[in-house]
Amino acid sequence: MIYAGSDCHVRNSFYHISDEGGQVLKRGRCPNTRADLAEFLADFEGESMRVCLESTTNSRAMQRMLLDCGRHMGVDMTVNVLDARKLRIIAESVAKCDKLDAKVINELSRSNLSLPTCYMPDDEEFALREHLRDSDSKRYRGGITKRGSNHLRHVLTEAAWMAVGRAPAYSDLFVRVQQRKGKLTAIVAVARRMLEDAWTMLKKDEAFRMVAPPRLTSSASESRCDQTVASSVAG
Repeated sequence: MIYAGSDCHVRNSFYHISDEGGQVLKRGRCPNTRADLAEFLADFEGESMRVCLESTTNSRAMQRMLLDCGRHMGVDMTVNVLDARKLRIIAESVAKCDKLDAKVINELSRSNLSLPTCYMPDDEEFALREHLRDSDSKRYRGGITKRGSNHLRHVLTEAAWMAVGRAPAYSDLFVRVQQRKGKLTAIVAVARRMLEDAWTMLKKDEAFRMVAPPRLTSSASESRCDQTVASSVAG
């Protein structure tokens, strides 16, 4: 059995390949194309190989390319995508580099440990998911994760509570979500929208603007004197 650890990037990946005893058979950087990968793995034609790589933005594409390459070369190949968040041995490494990461992944692939792998959907499942996400000209962003800074999440939530009482755009969003999912989910939705607005303003180098609504008649104004008279926009 041949074992390979791969540290993947968008344009290329670094591979550390060894036998069962850890003897290095090949290591180096390879462009992420099928032709280059086939040339890089040509020495292992007809072998059995286990490849492990960290989860990243192009993990699924790399897994498919490796498996396709293995089939065409007659390599009995298994490709496991490891959950990068749970691989603390790499995530918390002080001296991070492609060569070291690939070596560590190679060592993990040779171990008898139960490694944390990610589920990779097949082509049919992946196409169905994309269809559902873009169904009826609407794009669904999915649930809010618990990743990231707890402190930042707390600050954004506190800011959202303040914004709900001052900016009708955020207040309206809060009310809509609250009716369906409750106030805790609603305030998180407002915090997320505020973060998106902040990103838009930074990207476009624009200031936060308060846009006054259409002018009201005197009677209408009196009946709504206790409501905020501005709405927020970003971008």
